[in-house]
Amino acid sequence: MAANDAKTMSTAETLYRERTPKSRKMFDEVSRLIPGGVTGTGFLHPYPSYIVRANGCYLYDVDGNRLTDFMNGSFVLPLGHNHPKVRQAIREQMKNGMFFTFPSIVEQDLAREIIDRVPSIEKVRFSVSGTEATMYATRLARAFTGRTKVAKAVGGYHGTHDGLWIGVGRAAGTGDISVPAGVLPEARDELVFMEFNDTEGSVAAIEGEKDNLAAVIVEPIMGAGGLIPPAPGYLEALRDVTARHDIVLVFDEMISFSIARGGAQEFYGVTPDMTTTGKCAGGGLPIGVFGGRAEIMDLLDPTKTPTGYAKVSHVATYGGHPLSMVSGLAYLQAMTPEVYARLHHLGDLVRSELRHLFARLEAPIQVTGVGHLFGFHWTVQDVTDYATASSSDRDTIHDICLAMISKGYFPSSGARCCVSAAMTERHIRGFVRAMEETLHELDLVS
Repeated sequence: MAANDAKTMSTAETLYRERTPKSRKMFDEVSRLIPGGVTGTGFLHPYPSYIVRANGCYLYDVDGNRLTDFMNGSFVLPLGHNHPKVRQAIREQMKNGMFFTFPSIVEQDLAREIIDRVPSIEKVRFSVSGTEATMYATRLARAFTGRTKVAKAVGGYHGTHDGLWIGVGRAAGTGDISVPAGVLPEARDELVFMEFNDTEGSVAAIEGEKDNLAAVIVEPIMGAGGLIPPAPGYLEALRDVTARHDIVLVFDEMISFSIARGGAQEFYGVTPDMTTTGKCAGGGLPIGVFGGRAEIMDLLDPTKTPTGYAKVSHVATYGGHPLSMVSGLAYLQAMTPEVYARLHHLGDLVRSELRHLFARLEAPIQVTGVGHLFGFHWTVQDVTDYATASSSDRDTIHDICLAMISKGYFPSSGARCCVSAAMTERHIRGFVRAMEETLHELDLVS
């Protein structure tokens, strides 16, 4: 039985099309206006479901279907959708206006909350997206060290600016580190690549370019590879080698920030020099966050120079937007120790139940993740880095996810998922039952 044979593909797509005719019609109309019919986090083949509203752990689409959401805004909403405290905070701020050019008085409140939470952040700045946050973090590292190169893991996703939008995507898993269309070719010359979780190889790559490296940027939990945790000692080794050579270590915690109060760096006990984050820090509104040691962040301070101009300029019209500030603060304050414990419990449960299911069915599926994050991969290999993650049969995973949507559960088509605190154990067991039914219906297991 071929994993991606015509029967499997047609069954998954047929089920999906039968359930979503209004989304198909909307896709045809919207595609005349918006390339691919979407603006945002990605395209779902053959077309996306268009959402009307969301609440708690549920999405409601234009066809009237209710989906239990195992993506939660692409890891933005670990508390679930439409949280009442966030709604209230936004309503109160809107009474006072939405945007001022001058800084609002609420910006300092979120800054204080993040600095109090994140071990590496002594000072912080806000942007509108994660892409901006990583761009400014690496720019600051270059200005601080006087060096130009940046090391990153193959497959590591750190936004879409030219400086880091290389070595991402399916080809990278096979060792193809070519420059994507539209990216400046010379951007490749400023990157050094390492394999996530290859401690010896990563240290050697950094040592080999130590005189040229401004920064090493890494996701403590590799998101693009399918939510892969760090191997024991890996983050510690990166911290040690970068400290010895005065290289700025940047943890990109866009996804991993929500696994603990202080993010993955608190969870694993490794403190970088700088951190970038966003997603849940905005409570559902657009935000990017970058911060770190005061001596690095002070390069943005115009009061620290005799000219009155900052050494590094950070300009963002909507940076520190008042609505994002109050939304993020309300969301983070609602992330109590009890919430983190609940998220870890539900995450442990879904990973354990899936592993038991796949073992019983003898399905070649590997489960990854930590905390509330989990992923699944159609491969017999243990998934520890981008290369092993890329051994997964993506067409089969896509069909599984498409069929799961038809059963009322929404995992991403790349099988990167998360639970939310709005869920119960009933939702987890429903997801696992739907997975078993899907594997049988698609003729993927006996």
